[in-house]
Amino acid sequence: MKYYMDESGNTGDIINRKKDVNFSNQPIFAHSCIGFSTESLRKIEAFIKVLKRNFDIPDEQELKSEDFYFKNPKLILLISLFLVDHNIPIICEVTDKKHNISLAIVQNLIFPQSEENERQEANVIRSMIAERITEHAPEECFKRYMAMCQLRTEKSFYDLIDVLKVFFSGSDPQDIFALKMIKMTIDDYEEFKKENNIESATKYFMMLPDFDSSGNEVKMLPLVYSFYNIAARLNKHHKKNLKNIKVIHDTTYEYCKTLKYCLTNILKSELKNKDSVPNSDYELEETFELDFEDSKNSIGIQVADLVAGFLQRYINGTLYKQIKVENIYHGIFELLIKQNHLNNPLGVNFVLPETKRYWLFHKFDL
Repeated sequence: MKYYMDESGNTGDIINRKKDVNFSNQPIFAHSCIGFSTESLRKIEAFIKVLKRNFDIPDEQELKSEDFYFKNPKLILLISLFLVDHNIPIICEVTDKKHNISLAIVQNLIFPQSEENERQEANVIRSMIAERITEHAPEECFKRYMAMCQLRTEKSFYDLIDVLKVFFSGSDPQDIFALKMIKMTIDDYEEFKKENNIESATKYFMMLPDFDSSGNEVKMLPLVYSFYNIAARLNKHHKKNLKNIKVIHDTTYEYCKTLKYCLTNILKSELKNKDSVPNSDYELEETFELDFEDSKNSIGIQVADLVAGFLQRYINGTLYKQIKVENIYHGIFELLIKQNHLNNPLGVNFVLPETKRYWLFHKFDL
């Protein structure tokens, strides 16, 4: 079995040098992974040849979402119908970059994971606090988090803590709880620094990113978050038997080494400490083969591009920009989420604020 992967929405670092909370007007990142057997790949290649003739598309033209989302959504609809009709496995991640930072703030500085608090209620509380930060925290909060990740100094740590303390200074029970946890983080930091040294404390409490061989900060890339999640979902779908699975990703020259780095480190215990997610299995016993190919030479990657690009543009347009779209777009989206069922690793996983998720889940009965 081969899976083809591509992404949409600017692969770049969540923690950007410009400290741009709007992420260059690309707040959403989408990553798709589409599985084909030898037979189903042959069928879709033949199907796309027919589509190209019907739509007067040159045989040599590469199919890219940016070229068809607005001008010819019917082509995306027909390919989506093919995927559903032929039971092609679809595994996608759609991530709100700003919300990702909120989750990191909560998990690292407000309510870290521990053996004592890993009940399901703890995850619910983390989600609620992260939602509050995403929707209501001032931009300065996110900018100071970005600055802390870049500067990695005690001052930048306390600069962020100060903003969080002001933000959670109200009388709401959530504020009281969050402020209590922040004070505990400060106490723990000072105690750790006293017992060790400031460098060790800074590294431990700021959750500094790992680096690949090219110097990319791998923990800060939306590409990495989604890649780990997709790997865990593949692991569950194939019942931990990944040695015969090959994943072919579009060649992204800057991040090839990053994904290879992730794959070699994917069996480390830190992944096994991930919050429990019903549709995933982070306890990998073996890894899949990872290769890279130019999308121009791969129909599988082109299909992954169409799916990722559609999801990124649809979510950004309908949920975030509140643009009214024609029914064909809703129809395509409904097809792509057909495999969304409770505990099922297939389908589309939405790492979005709860208010956005609620709209989606209510509208499409997820």
